[in-house]
Amino acid sequence: MISKSLHFYFIIFLFFFPQTQFNQQKPIEELINSFHNSKIILLLVTQKYENAENVNLSVLKHVKALLEFLNYEVTTDSTQTYDIKFIISIGGIAVSAKYNWGTYFSGAYIKFNIIIGNNVNYAKWIHNYDYKPPGSLLIGGSSRDYSKPNLAPFQEAFTNGFSELIVNIFSDFNNLKAIKKMTSYKIGILRKCAISHLSEKNNEDHFALFEKALRDNDPIVRAEAVKAISRSTSQKKINLILKSVIDNDEIVQREAIYALGNIKNEKSIRALMNLLNDKKPMMVNYAISSLSMHTTTEATDKIINLFFSKYDSQYFGMIEYYLKESNDSTIIQKLIKGLDHKDAGIRISVSSIFAHKKDSRTIEPLIVALEKENSGSLCASHISYSLRMITRKQFGEDAKLWRSWWEENKGQYNK
Repeated sequence: MISKSLHFYFIIFLFFFPQTQFNQQKPIEELINSFHNSKIILLLVTQKYENAENVNLSVLKHVKALLEFLNYEVTTDSTQTYDIKFIISIGGIAVSAKYNWGTYFSGAYIKFNIIIGNNVNYAKWIHNYDYKPPGSLLIGGSSRDYSKPNLAPFQEAFTNGFSELIVNIFSDFNNLKAIKKMTSYKIGILRKCAISHLSEKNNEDHFALFEKALRDNDPIVRAEAVKAISRSTSQKKINLILKSVIDNDEIVQREAIYALGNIKNEKSIRALMNLLNDKKPMMVNYAISSLSMHTTTEATDKIINLFFSKYDSQYFGMIEYYLKESNDSTIIQKLIKGLDHKDAGIRISVSSIFAHKKDSRTIEPLIVALEKENSGSLCASHISYSLRMITRKQFGEDAKLWRSWWEENKGQYNK
């Protein structure tokens, strides 16, 4: 069986996963009880952005609206009566990537410092969040040399980072009811974080929320719902996931296909094999990746047939990786004919797979293939390399030397 890490083979170049760091002092029982009984919250917010001027995010408005949605009364006047304090301090910095030909603004870094407490007890959370627009360059280089730091996506960094943090905070306060309510809040990233947290509880009572989230208008929420449903034990999950495969957003489709890979039954395998005929190369990639979680000869045969039918660089690498890592002992014999394929790319790929597997059954076919190639060609170079990797002998691209050596030594390999 191929490692699950294969799932990230293509995704790592396409999607950004924020780097987060939590440092928290969890609330004690007395504070938890006090928070549960609280009706009025004093909300205080401070902001400071080191290298950007005149940035003032709508933090107070955002947090106040959420707390009111959760049925708390919110005040910002410390002279009024309140039950508990909610103090938020935010620091931020615009981050850029610098190149020889200039500086390319990339993202924003936000540091949250949140204190919740009463006059007796308090708890503290520190949360660091890096954000960059999806599809843009990786954050790096100088953080102070760029042209317009005020245009950094501070608001997006705050919204994403705070959504993660607030779900964590309410979890620490054992307020699952509030987290469930967050699944219907107006901000998609918060709904997504709430769904993610609930899915980790392995509570089938949450399944109805996940099913509802599949109809959400935000694809990141639908994608998270697919992952949540795939972890459940409900008999309904396979049909719901199959519907998500034909979602109109590729992120949702990808999660649905990967979910099928983790469901070990005939229906999911059949659906994945059907996806090998999809017109979108990325869908084919996802299907191959998920099929790697299964060890069916039928699926392997279909992937090999796809491999030989045409050279498509958009999913060829995934097929090669699948075949290299597969433990199916019949693959060698099925791939040998590829050394005589009319497409040089396929001949090179087969020889690369054989070099990886280091199976003595491939020595004779590789020598035959080398005898047919022109010396100095790319194919000859790859084939000779494969022979060297398998035999630990070095005869370069000289097919006659390889043949002579093989005739004298094949007996010890064919035992």
